[in-house]
Amino acid sequence: MTYSKPRFLIPAALALAIAGTAHADRNDLDDLRTYDKDAWVMVKNDRRHQVVTYAKQEDDKRLRSFRQELTFDASIDAIALLLLDIENYPRWYHLNTESRILKKVSPTELYYYQVFDAPPGIPDRDVVVRATIQPYSARNGALKLVLRSAPDYMPPQPGLVRMPAFEMVATYTPLGNGQIKGVTEGYADPGGNSPAWAINYVQRAAPYRNALSIRRVVKEYENSSFVPPFKYKE
Repeated sequence: MTYSKPRFLIPAALALAIAGTAHADRNDLDDLRTYDKDAWVMVKNDRRHQVVTYAKQEDDKRLRSFRQELTFDASIDAIALLLLDIENYPRWYHLNTESRILKKVSPTELYYYQVFDAPPGIPDRDVVVRATIQPYSARNGALKLVLRSAPDYMPPQPGLVRMPAFEMVATYTPLGNGQIKGVTEGYADPGGNSPAWAINYVQRAAPYRNALSIRRVVKEYENSSFVPPFKYKE
């Protein structure tokens, strides 16, 4: 199957640093300078699509953290299948050209690998992620994925820059009316020499685009025959 290049999250910052900064309007650039330390600031509130995004500048981080909240029509099974179908991330994950499982540690833990496309003249990025699944149950009421980068899990790959940081916690809670509430908080650093302000500018918009992709693609998993090799429900 041939996939078109999608749009998602971190390495788009590299494209912006090289060619896209001229399109940032004055208000956006002013906003970059006014974030309070350690306080979530709303970036976008799309009531039509039920998506709200936030950003926060923390004292111990070079770049801003992000928070995404979305409500969408889906079952807990469908969102779990989408998230655990690692090999098919390039269908929807922003600039992700390769995605594969490296090791299944247990039914609720794995390592996986991703490669992200970068603009011409800039090395592509890769990341090794250790994922821990906290399965959904009636008792805990939510499915949770905890993602942490493991940069030393495999040797550096020729021609690629290993992302030094990738942290994310995603929680999906059924609302009881055929809808899911998703809340994702995270931080990522693509590495390299791209200026922090340019990366931060892109990260203002990227969580919103990610949310729209999830809303669109999750419908395909409602009647999917895909069986993930991991436990996502008690």
